[in-house]
Amino acid sequence: MRSRVKTSKKTSPIEWEEAMDKQQLNEELKAWKARLDRGEITEAAYDKAIEPILEALNEPYAQAAKKAADAPTEMGLLPEQVVGDAHHQFKLEERLGEGGMGQVWKAEDLDCKQDWSNHDCYRALKFPPTVWLSDETAKKNLKREANAAKLLDCPHTVKVYGWHEQQRGNNLPSQVFIEMEYLEGKSFAQHLKDDWKDGLPFQRVMELIEPVAQSLDCAHQKNINHRDIKPANLFLIEAGEVKVLDFGIADEYRKTDASLGTKLKEQKYRSSGTPGYMAPEVSTSKPEPRQDIHALACVIYELLTGEPAFTITPDTPRHPHFYPEPPKSLTQAAWEVLKNGFAFEAEKRPASAGELVMALREAQTAPRPKPESQPQRQQKAEEQKKPRTQTISPPFAWGKALAVLFVVLLLGTGGYGWQQGWFKEKNPEPAQVSSNQAEQISPRHEPAKAAKPQLPPMESIEGWSANKLAARRQQTAQALGIPEAYRETLPGGVELSLRLLPGGQYRMGSPDGEGYSDEHPRHWVSIQPFYMGETEVTVAQYAAFLNDQKPSEAQRQKWVDTRAEDSSSNHLIYKNGRYQAEAGHANYPVNNVSWHGAKAFVDWLSRRSGKRYRLPSEAEWEYAARAGSSGKYSWGDAEPVCQKGAYNGAKFDDNKGCDDTGTEAVRFSAANGFGLYDLHGNLWEWVEDCLHSDYKSAPTDGSVWSGGDCRWRVLRGGSWDFLPDGLRAASHNGLNPGNRLLIIGFRVVRSAPL
Repeated sequence: MRSRVKTSKKTSPIEWEEAMDKQQLNEELKAWKARLDRGEITEAAYDKAIEPILEALNEPYAQAAKKAADAPTEMGLLPEQVVGDAHHQFKLEERLGEGGMGQVWKAEDLDCKQDWSNHDCYRALKFPPTVWLSDETAKKNLKREANAAKLLDCPHTVKVYGWHEQQRGNNLPSQVFIEMEYLEGKSFAQHLKDDWKDGLPFQRVMELIEPVAQSLDCAHQKNINHRDIKPANLFLIEAGEVKVLDFGIADEYRKTDASLGTKLKEQKYRSSGTPGYMAPEVSTSKPEPRQDIHALACVIYELLTGEPAFTITPDTPRHPHFYPEPPKSLTQAAWEVLKNGFAFEAEKRPASAGELVMALREAQTAPRPKPESQPQRQQKAEEQKKPRTQTISPPFAWGKALAVLFVVLLLGTGGYGWQQGWFKEKNPEPAQVSSNQAEQISPRHEPAKAAKPQLPPMESIEGWSANKLAARRQQTAQALGIPEAYRETLPGGVELSLRLLPGGQYRMGSPDGEGYSDEHPRHWVSIQPFYMGETEVTVAQYAAFLNDQKPSEAQRQKWVDTRAEDSSSNHLIYKNGRYQAEAGHANYPVNNVSWHGAKAFVDWLSRRSGKRYRLPSEAEWEYAARAGSSGKYSWGDAEPVCQKGAYNGAKFDDNKGCDDTGTEAVRFSAANGFGLYDLHGNLWEWVEDCLHSDYKSAPTDGSVWSGGDCRWRVLRGGSWDFLPDGLRAASHNGLNPGNRLLIIGFRVVRSAPL
């Protein structure tokens, strides 16, 4: 076990872990020395390997550590080393991290080179601690849990692809490691150290935490607890998505304590959680969801303030009555909710992560009481001087008032959670209050306020006309107090137009006897109101993003190709130090954009505008494309024609003389019933979802389907280079997210504020 670091100042968990790095570096030096002593590496390789380690240590400590590097250890992995078995091999590139649960390496998947379309061939490989190598029970447990984690189909959770076992010579035990999704970005811990030192606004914290809450609640429903939620295990990828690391695998490491005896326990206390985040009862109780809720509340506090909620170590536990200072950005009501989140007693904490997030939002956004004016205070004082007379209210009046109050409270606290998918139960039907009851309850001198427009009911929109959809959009906008359409102004005066889509139900996928197997089974989906770009993102809009971001050349190449790289149908050029559209092509859709490039755009747009933009879910995209149609296309089953402005017009390859050399300007087709353009043809469009082989377990609430094979992301809509079959509303394709092709673009969406 690590020795404690003594310090006179307040030390955060991040600083605590940094102080522990010297111990890790010392162990690493020992590992390299052991490999040298066994003759596995040359002295030149040894000197090269330990050079960065020595640089990371201060000189006096480094000298002492080097002299102490004489204890044998089996750990020791080299860059460029090939690991795996005869069926699947990886080449190690760089070590990403090390801790109580071993080492994590970035590695190239050598098998994926066999696939021409897969440009992202990297994985994260997790190697367990040295002591595991000689314990077969421990390795068996790890394999079992890796198999379970592989099946964990939860949103915003790092994908686990399985485990591998490498046999080693010289009578050495085999090496087991876990293959996981590789992410580019930074952990919350690194952001707190570099970018979020003073904390973040409440709205931004909620945007970061809501995906974590969804991941936790999904896993908890499957009886899986994380047990080590902390900033270091929450990751913000470059494209803006939040991912939860170490699900399931971390829990199995801890379960194996018994099989390893004291060997693993003596390594590092982090194997049972991280002080400062783990709940007080962790060491004496079996894992349960409220322990993760405690850790999540601690993370929320740290994101709001830049400081940890609790500064404790394994030997200095938290006092039952101690709470940190309230974050300045929280209302008193929201602070009480957050305090319950990391309450000392588990029973006081919310039952789910979603419940915590929902309660925080409601408490923070509840209207604050206005201060009384001077005349109001004087009148109140006069009233208090008058002699009081006792009045007895009729029992029936109180009963009705309490009943109405109960209905108001129930609808006020449950509606948001239902809309966000936190609760499985459906909302009860709104209670109806008669005019007589309202008159008895309301003060007689105060007229009853006009009822707020209600959201339209959730019902099927199949077969609806454009006029009926427009009326439903207007009704939705009035109920929510939001515009039916608006424009987002980008740098340089470029505008991006969005239109509100009302909520509704539709059948997603193809009917029996039509389409392909991955378009089945056809199923009903309920969609909440959202905004969608009227057109695909244009060259001018994407150029505005690039000029504002000023990416490095390597970053830009990951996002999008320019004309210099592919001149056949690419209208984005770099000229005179700026990105711009080729003359006459500002309103053409930007193509050659990777999924990462699309995500980078929506993330930038969110930061710039203060609104939360994103890519559509696959279910939202098909809902938008159908616009009430149950046929192959938004206009029915008639095949499209390659004719600008036609009712069933679309830019595609019809093999009949239609120009198939590239895209057309946006708004080539006539608008569909929702007022959207070019959802059939012109360009395939990226959506958020991972690829699946069918719809058997697809969400029915319109949410992103994150499980499946996330090495492939879904494309929708067909393109100028495809035949009509690829343009169907139900047709979808899948491609590696790193691909940049002439036939691929995207459009943006934004959830309506419910």
